[in-house]
Amino acid sequence: MTQKYSSLSELNKSLSELFELCGVKPRRIRVAPSPKPVTLVENICKDTSVSDFADALSRQTAEAVKRMKERQIDLWCADRESAASEKLESENETLRKQNSELKKRLRAAEEQTNTKDDSAMSFVSEMISLRDSLYSRLEWAQSTLPADDNSVKLLRSQLIESASAMQNLGIDVLEDTDTFDCTYCTIIETVPTDDPNLVDTIAKIFRPGYRYNGEVVRSKEVVMYIKSA
Repeated sequence: MTQKYSSLSELNKSLSELFELCGVKPRRIRVAPSPKPVTLVENICKDTSVSDFADALSRQTAEAVKRMKERQIDLWCADRESAASEKLESENETLRKQNSELKKRLRAAEEQTNTKDDSAMSFVSEMISLRDSLYSRLEWAQSTLPADDNSVKLLRSQLIESASAMQNLGIDVLEDTDTFDCTYCTIIETVPTDDPNLVDTIAKIFRPGYRYNGEVVRSKEVVMYIKSA
C-alpha cells in the first residue's frame, strides 16, 4: 500500500511539472500515507484519495490537452501569417520589379520621342535654310535680271513648291502680309507713311516665319509702316 501511494505521489509530481509546461496551473493533491495496520481494512474501504486524485488528474489532463490544442492553433495561425507575409513580400517585390521595368520602358519611349523630335526639328531647320537660300537668290535675280526671266520664274516656283511641301508636313509658313501680330512677327525695319490706313501694317516681309507643332520656330521678320513724324 505504501508503494502505491508513493508511486501516485511521484506520478502527481511528474504530471504537475508537465501541466506547468503546458500553462496549466497544477493543483497539488495530497496523497495520504498508508494507514496503521489496526484500522487498515476500514480505512482502505473509506479511503477516497485515489479516486479524488484520479478525478483531479483527469481534469488537469483535459485542461492540458485543451491548452496544447490552443498552442497548436496559435502555431498554425502564426505559420499561416508568416506564409502570407512572405507571399505578400514576394508579390510586392514582383510589383517593384514590374514598376522598375515600366519606368525603364517609359524612359526609353521618351528618349525615342525626343530623338524623333530632334530629327524632325533638324529637318525643319534644313527646309528653312533651303527657303532662305531661295529667297536670297530670288532677290539677287530680281535686282539683276528682267522680271520675265526664266531664272526668276523658276525661283518663284521653287519657293511656292517648298512652302506647299512644308505645309503638307505640318510646318506652317508665315509669309502673308496680314496685320502685324507680335506673337509671331519681329520688326527689323520701319517705313514712315502719311497714309493712316497703312500705319501699323506690314510693308514688306524680310524673311518668312515658320511654326511647327503649334510653336513658332522662327518669327516672321517684317518691315513695318509707321506714322510719319
